[in-house]
Amino acid sequence: MGTGERVTPPLEPGAPGPPPLVTPTAPRMTVEPLDDAESWTRLRTVDMGRVALTVSALPVIMPVFFGVVDESVVFRAEPGSTLARAAAGAVVAFEAGEFVVGGHEGWSVMIRGVAREIVRPELRQSAQALPLRPVTGDHHGDALLVVPGTTVTGRRICFA
Repeated sequence: MGTGERVTPPLEPGAPGPPPLVTPTAPRMTVEPLDDAESWTRLRTVDMGRVALTVSALPVIMPVFFGVVDESVVFRAEPGSTLARAAAGAVVAFEAGEFVVGGHEGWSVMIRGVAREIVRPELRQSAQALPLRPVTGDHHGDALLVVPGTTVTGRRICFA
């Protein structure tokens, strides 16, 4: 187990289970699909998301600052970093969303596709114009990765 990981012990026999996810007093939640155009529009309103990928055969989710170029998500990874090594050429999921605590609405968009390092000069130029930075704050290179929106799934979440 790595640093910062926590394992929840199993419940003892006869111990009460966790509380139910929905109680009679909980607000009612509805989920509505977003079409692709609305999904891309919403993605352009935030700058931080999460990349889900596999590292050493285990699932990992990493935060990234990102931008959108055409219908692709672009993010920066330090050359040689775990993110750069694991994502390049791999099928990944990317998710970003927004929800205001105490609000009544939020949204989430997930993009699935193969992450690739950007090599096409015109796409690289567009990506370099974005205000991208690695989450670590370190910047020692320019490994720009792109995830074309092969599969786009957007949802609007409403609480009544």
